[in-house]
Amino acid sequence: MSLAYVTHQSVKHAIALYNNYHYSNNTQGTYEIDIETLHFQRTDALEDSQITKARQILSNPLPYDTYGFTVADPRQPMAVALGEDSTSVKLDIPRISAPIAAHRTHSLNRQPRGKIRIPLKELRDLAIEMDEREQQYPERRSGNWADRFERFDLMVSEAGKGLRKEDDVLELEDIKHLIGLPGSGKTTLLVLIAVWLGLHAYKAMFVFPSIEVARQYMADLAFHQVKVGMLVGQGDETRRRHADNIAEAIAAIGNNGGFAYSLEQAEVFGLNCVLPAFSTADMSLWGFGYAPCNEVLQGGGKQGKMKKCLCPLWTMCGRNKAQRDLLDANIWVGHVRSLDTQISPHATYEQLRYFELIARTFDLVVFDEGDMVQKVLDDYGAATLSISGSERSIHRVILEQILNRFARGENYRLFDRDIELYSRDLAEFGNHNTSLITTIHNMSASRVKERYENQLLTVLTDC
Repeated sequence: MSLAYVTHQSVKHAIALYNNYHYSNNTQGTYEIDIETLHFQRTDALEDSQITKARQILSNPLPYDTYGFTVADPRQPMAVALGEDSTSVKLDIPRISAPIAAHRTHSLNRQPRGKIRIPLKELRDLAIEMDEREQQYPERRSGNWADRFERFDLMVSEAGKGLRKEDDVLELEDIKHLIGLPGSGKTTLLVLIAVWLGLHAYKAMFVFPSIEVARQYMADLAFHQVKVGMLVGQGDETRRRHADNIAEAIAAIGNNGGFAYSLEQAEVFGLNCVLPAFSTADMSLWGFGYAPCNEVLQGGGKQGKMKKCLCPLWTMCGRNKAQRDLLDANIWVGHVRSLDTQISPHATYEQLRYFELIARTFDLVVFDEGDMVQKVLDDYGAATLSISGSERSIHRVILEQILNRFARGENYRLFDRDIELYSRDLAEFGNHNTSLITTIHNMSASRVKERYENQLLTVLTDC
């Protein structure tokens, strides 16, 4: 549509010209348009075949691409390549005779159940039941759920009428905003809702400010017999970071550096692959945390050429416990960035991410600390580059991966004039970067504040 038709009046004017044109020429347009309601309909009941086809295409979702992987046969020999090159070391994995669970996938055909109605009486009874269960385990800190439930009132906003106390049913539909001061009972209500949903076979995703907070909620929900799973990023760096955090938390328990202690649900952060346990080859070259989940080699076809297959032990491996638990879990917990994780080909035939699966099949999504979630999404959606002063800075990468290599034994590569000039440019970048950081540290804070006050700027963090 032309930019000339951007107001209600301009559209009406265009309709008047359209109707007048056909009236003056005693013709009939393709559409009849009501100038008051702006409603339009075809004058010919027989719709154009191309329009019919376009409507059919637009009304149906586009199909997802499929992975096309096959699962390696554990009854046949396999191999694993320790690298991407064709000359990489290959370790043989003999036939596996141990019983292995069958592969299962997420259901993409599940339909959301619509409006959720939670009787407050059932929440009250559930709180009493949770207290009784916790009393059977005195070593566990009591939640006092029934007492906490009685301490708050649930107020519902009504248009034009203000707040109304709700005593009967909590309805969840469309978007609901739970607001309350610290200690007013938001967490109590959140946990009770999660337990109720899980016990009634609803599918819900609870997004928390951090994976550690999600783990604590997961432990409480699992204790109260809810099928719960942890949605967590699957990248090597992400896995290692979460495992390190769990290890530090365990080490802080007791006086023995965490020896003989653990944390509930710590097992969902496993790192190591189980394949080496089934091989008689020398596994000294197998790096810690290396896991060829989608790259197990096995011969196939008439020529017996080796091709990449899915690992048959994925259904039993501790490294992938978190992903497997999600297949059966009614309640998912995790961090908002984890929603953008690609679903493993072991758990689905289609190439899609978890947020697509959740949007398509779940009944409810709950965001705890919505302002923090928004901040994370804002940061996640903005491209950033660390110049200096951090582990991932471009300055450090240049020094360690390029210049240091020339200094410690690979200076023969400088015979190439292009490489020499490239090296000089990188070194010059380091010099300019050092001057920039020195200037920032010696710049008057007040002068900077006055110069850039009330201006929309890119965030600059000096680490």
